[in-house]
Amino acid sequence: ASSAIDSITPSDVSEIKGMRHLPMQVEPVFAACLCLLHGEDMPYEAVDTAWGAAREMMSPPQAFLQELLALKQKIDDGLVPRSNFCNIEHLLDHEHFAPAKLGSQSTMAQHLADFIININLYNDVKLRLQERT
Repeated sequence: ASSAIDSITPSDVSEIKGMRHLPMQVEPVFAACLCLLHGEDMPYEAVDTAWGAAREMMSPPQAFLQELLALKQKIDDGLVPRSNFCNIEHLLDHEHFAPAKLGSQSTMAQHLADFIININLYNDVKLRLQERT
């Protein structure tokens, strides 16, 4: 999962932040990212997934990328509410939430989608292993 984030540069983040509106195809990716990084346990409807919130989440770009890289450790430490992953399930099923399709819209969204898919799989495996012990 971290290799997808390593492919994103701070200038990539700044470029997408400069967009006035997101292309419709990449909106689910940033909504999922907002859900995953949200610190509180709450339902999807209560999470601000608007473009303004996504822009704020990405400021400053380097800190945003570091926060994404730290997500695995936060999962391991039990610091990510389970609702964060429940909240992205419907977004992962969205027809546009496919890294290969997103590349033509935004390379950053493509890498971010890849990361989100893989960190979600990591969390699923971790939960299954915990249930067995």
